[in-house]
Amino acid sequence: WIWPENPLLLPVGFVGFSIAMTYSTIIWTEQKKELTKKWELESAQLSAAVDTIQTVAHAVRRPFTFIKMFIDTLQSVKDAQEQKQLLIIAKPEIEQATSSAESLIQELLNLGKPVQLQTTLTSMTSVIEKSLLMVGQAAKGKQVNLLLTLNHKHQLEIDSSKIERVFVNILQNAIEAMPHRAGLTVQTSESESKMNVFLRNTGSFIEIEDLHKIFDKFHTSGKANGTGLGLHISKQFVEAHGGKIECRSKRGASPNENFVEFQITFDCSNFLDSTNLGHQLDRYFSVVKND
Repeated sequence: WIWPENPLLLPVGFVGFSIAMTYSTIIWTEQKKELTKKWELESAQLSAAVDTIQTVAHAVRRPFTFIKMFIDTLQSVKDAQEQKQLLIIAKPEIEQATSSAESLIQELLNLGKPVQLQTTLTSMTSVIEKSLLMVGQAAKGKQVNLLLTLNHKHQLEIDSSKIERVFVNILQNAIEAMPHRAGLTVQTSESESKMNVFLRNTGSFIEIEDLHKIFDKFHTSGKANGTGLGLHISKQFVEAHGGKIECRSKRGASPNENFVEFQITFDCSNFLDSTNLGHQLDRYFSVVKND
C-alpha cells in the first residue's frame, strides 16, 4: 500500500482496493463452484465405472456358474436320455449368458476407439425387422403391443450390424422399463432426403434431470445391471454415419401416458427400398401395421 501524496485521493484508493477485493472474491467463488462441479462429476463417473466393472464381472462369472452347475448335475445322472434332456435345457441358458458376457466385453473393448464402418446399401425395413426379432423373446414375455408405421421409400448407405445394435439397445431398454401389455411404436418417415426412425414406448419415462445425460459414458439412470455404455456407444455409431440421435420423454397424468421416444436421423440414398416385412414378428408381438 502506497500512501498518496494528495490526501484527497485517499478515499479513491480505498474504493479501488474494495472493488479489487470484491472482484477477487467473485472470481474465487466462481472458480470454487467450477472445481466443486468437476470433482462431483469425476466422483460420479468413478462410482459409475466401479458399478460397470462389477456388472461385467457378474456377467463374465455367470456362464461359468451355469457350466459348473450343469457338469455337477450331469455327473449325478447316469441315464443317457436324461443327460441329453439336461443338455437341451441347459444349452439356451449357457448360450444367453455367454452372449451377454461377450457383448459387455466388446462394449468395453470398443470404448474410446474410432468407429470403423463397413457400409452397404441396406433396407431399413430389414434392419428394423431383424432388430425386433432379436428382442422378440423379451417382448413376448411382456406381451408387448407393437405398432409399425413404415413410411420410408429409400435404402440407406449404412453399416447394418452397427445400426441393428443401436436399435436393439434402445428396444431392450424400452422393453425392460415397460409394464406388461404396454405399447411399442416403430415409425419411419422421409423429408428432404433425410430418413427419420422413431422408437417409442409407453408406460415409462426418463426424469428431466437424467434426460440430457443418457448418452454420457457410464450413466445408467439407476438401471439394474446396466453398464452405462449402451446409449453412449449407440450415439457414436449413429454420428459415425453422419446421423443424429435425440431422446424425448414425458411423465403423464397416469402411467399409461408416460412415454420415451428416440428419434434417429440418417441421409437417404437414391435407391428405393422394396423390402416387405415378413410374418415372423407375429410370434413375439401383437402387431398392428399402418401402411
